[in-house]
Amino acid sequence: MFSTGDFIDSLSVSGLVMDALNKEVDKRVSVVLYEVDSTFSDSIIYKEKPKYIAVTDSVSGFNLDNIKDGSYLLAALKEENPNYTFQQKTDKIGYKKTHITVPSDTAYVIRMFKEALDYKFKRARQVSNSKLAFGYEGDGEKMDIKLLSDAPEDFASTLTKEAEKDTLNYWYRPKLEVDSLVFEVTNAKFIDTVVVRIKDFKADSLVFNAIASTLKLQDSFRLSTSIPLESLDATKVQVLDKDSLALETSIKIDEFNSIVELEFEKTEQNNYNIQLLPGAFTDFYGTQNDTLNFSANTKLQDSYGAVRVEIRNGVYPLIVQLTTDNGKVVESFVAEEMSPVDFRDVTPGMYSLRVIFDTNANGVYDPGNFLAKTQPERVSYASKLVEVRAGWDTIEEFILEN
Repeated sequence: MFSTGDFIDSLSVSGLVMDALNKEVDKRVSVVLYEVDSTFSDSIIYKEKPKYIAVTDSVSGFNLDNIKDGSYLLAALKEENPNYTFQQKTDKIGYKKTHITVPSDTAYVIRMFKEALDYKFKRARQVSNSKLAFGYEGDGEKMDIKLLSDAPEDFASTLTKEAEKDTLNYWYRPKLEVDSLVFEVTNAKFIDTVVVRIKDFKADSLVFNAIASTLKLQDSFRLSTSIPLESLDATKVQVLDKDSLALETSIKIDEFNSIVELEFEKTEQNNYNIQLLPGAFTDFYGTQNDTLNFSANTKLQDSYGAVRVEIRNGVYPLIVQLTTDNGKVVESFVAEEMSPVDFRDVTPGMYSLRVIFDTNANGVYDPGNFLAKTQPERVSYASKLVEVRAGWDTIEEFILEN
């Protein structure tokens, strides 16, 4: 521990750093104190080094020594590029909402989290013949993109989300013989005007890809498409089981995410052939698919396990989840009221059971935000791992602390 100030005293501040969402806590977290004086503002954490700094020990405890009396902002930082200032894009943060007073005999607990990025428009560029990519940071899925350049009366456009990227794709027709296009990009109070240079590019081809071929009985068969779809002819989509029996099938198109979902009744240990005949789908540019064949299968139900979770002392709504040891969510359910939560067809293995207190009832975990002075939603883990065994039903009682 060291001090960046000139005044040395004998007071101390101690406590524990925890991760707000995950069981494991980052190693060597910096715990910092900013003196609350006439020059203090919340922006100090982004710009200036703290007055006092300590590093967590092997059990995530901290102790800041040789502190003078006064009022302080107590925070913790896990930095990608250590310089003792907070960078929202890369760093994790935790803080005490109320300034602490030294001396104090309180052992402070700081819960660390990764803030959701503030919205920021990044750039726009051409990626194919009549497709433009608009990149962003933060919550950009509700961006409105308006063409300001002149366009013919039959001009049309549509937006899709690029899978696993912070990008919206802007598709347009017909091709415009211009050197550049000007757009207005808006998102709530943010407005950007951008110019995109237009060159000759190869046109996109309509391609379908199966997202998963092994299905659970409650799963739909899903296809991703390289170009947004505009219409379908359900009579040209056929699903056959291993006995060549045609199955009644319903079809949904998620236009924004370019996903086709096929719902049909499935039975265990079965094989399915999904055939798309020519003209089953027509894309945004009027191109239709050729004959396409896909296969899918289901396993024996005894190859999976089931878990029933019985919550005690719950304050609803709650998000109940099973996660792997690295924090990947494998099962999730939003519980609106006191009732057992059943996870069926769970792949055998060892899982952590956690509950997120969905305070704002939006169905997702919300981290905190330093400037907004919000703390992350509370997360509780069951004390023991859940073992899921093939062909077994497991009942877990999870008693939440008030």
